[in-house]
Amino acid sequence: MLYSPQIQKQAAHLLEKLTLRQKIGQMIQFNQIHIRNLAKCHQLEDLLKIYPFGSIFSGTDIIDLAGKKIPGLEVVDLLQKNSAIPLLVSGDLESSVNGVSFPSQIALGAANDPQLAYEFGTAIAQAGRKQGFSWTFAPVVDIPMHLQEQLGCRALGSDPERVARLASQIIRGMQEHGLNATAKHFPGDGASVINQHISLGSNILSEKEWRNTFGKVYQQVFASGVRAVMAGHIAMPWLDDSGLPATLSGKICRDLLRDDLGFEGVLVSDALIMSGYVAFKDYAKRLITSINAGIDVLLWPDPNAFDIIEKAVEYGDINIERINEAAQRVLEMKAATAAYIPASECEEIDCSEVAGKIAEKGTVLTRNRGNILPLDKNKVKNILLFIADYSDKMNNDPADPRWKWIIEGLEGHGAKVDIRICNSCLALHNYEKDGGRSDAVIVLFTQKPVYGTRIHGVALEGLWLMSYCEKHNPIGVSMLSPHLAAESPIAPGAMIHMCSNCPESQKALVRLLYGEIPFNTVNPMQFPVDDSALDAWDKITWGNKYSQLIDQ
Repeated sequence: MLYSPQIQKQAAHLLEKLTLRQKIGQMIQFNQIHIRNLAKCHQLEDLLKIYPFGSIFSGTDIIDLAGKKIPGLEVVDLLQKNSAIPLLVSGDLESSVNGVSFPSQIALGAANDPQLAYEFGTAIAQAGRKQGFSWTFAPVVDIPMHLQEQLGCRALGSDPERVARLASQIIRGMQEHGLNATAKHFPGDGASVINQHISLGSNILSEKEWRNTFGKVYQQVFASGVRAVMAGHIAMPWLDDSGLPATLSGKICRDLLRDDLGFEGVLVSDALIMSGYVAFKDYAKRLITSINAGIDVLLWPDPNAFDIIEKAVEYGDINIERINEAAQRVLEMKAATAAYIPASECEEIDCSEVAGKIAEKGTVLTRNRGNILPLDKNKVKNILLFIADYSDKMNNDPADPRWKWIIEGLEGHGAKVDIRICNSCLALHNYEKDGGRSDAVIVLFTQKPVYGTRIHGVALEGLWLMSYCEKHNPIGVSMLSPHLAAESPIAPGAMIHMCSNCPESQKALVRLLYGEIPFNTVNPMQFPVDDSALDAWDKITWGNKYSQLIDQ
């Protein structure tokens, strides 16, 4: 049982007092854009009387606000004061909250430390609660089975057992410290490369494969007491051959999630603006179908959803019992949340300390040909640093927060750093032809893949650059993708996956480069990195005369 009989009764008692519109409101989650638009016509103090929504997403997309202050929190405070029923305040607190950044989930997966996962969940909860959050759409429990950047750094790895073990501890840390957790994206992303932001996602596994992977993960996180699940715009053909996504499929949401797996908590949809959902016309039909399929909370519907759902109940398209069922679940989560000790009374956790431990254990050395690492600070005095990023974001400012602490750390070890923009695969080759020599070459991949696409543009040039040289053995450092070694397995030199550009990850990288702490060499993304061709190449020799030609 997810909640005690006392909490269930408390929620049921409150439910009896609500009007139909207020019950529907418990199923509606607005975001800051909705509030700004509605505030043009209504006073904020009166907004909840007209649109009694039950929860608000703070920040339009917190995934993209890592390390930045979340806007609009003062508006949330005002709305909270004027709400007859406490609002749940949610956000994508996957690896950051209001200016506090942690290494990404994939770094936590690489660390593979359940206690550290618990500390991470605790720290996120503490930081989140102090900013008024009570609900996070995290952790991500998807299982990447392809080089799919949509998940990339957001996943815990490709091993279901590791994902389940670590996610359960993250959930415990969050919920034991006042933050409701959400496992996402049911029935599971990562089985195909399709991204539901731009198309209909699909979990293409067979029933047996699904139950042995995603099914096991969800069973374990349910056992951990997770209070919410996010349904993705993801189809699952073995169960529902209509091809409809979970957000529109009763077979996936009711038959599998509720009846088969026994989940008792809140089922929230993924954002209703995504292509994998809006491609199904029309708008009212989508809302009605989602509610009847079993969705309890609609993420970012238009304000007219109130009127549409009221009419659907009046006309008999939605049974009032379905509304009561959904509202009851939301009210139970609210009742449980209210019972927590206020964050101001909780024991403080040093977020930077937790972030540092994750960074040190979760930075992965996936290749070290020629044993060029660790660097010897007594010998490495001149470092050539190439920045590989999208062209409109590139600069060679040493104070840029994407690499500031790396530069400071290298210089702190006595190195002179020459920062250059990687604008061509020829950059290092031409540097060598012009007589340039450095004690070490680092190629820093700072790009964030867009909507799940694999690397392209200047980032691709950066991988190419690592191969197209004769006199240097470059060190590639990937800050926001765990896949670069698999993208280019025969690029010589070293490849490091930081999978985070937060300050603690940058500091850890420098310590790892100089061998002050040991590297983790186990990549939680278990994709093949076969550089055996280079081993075969190294065995080919042509005698001393040919060697002399190479040196000329």
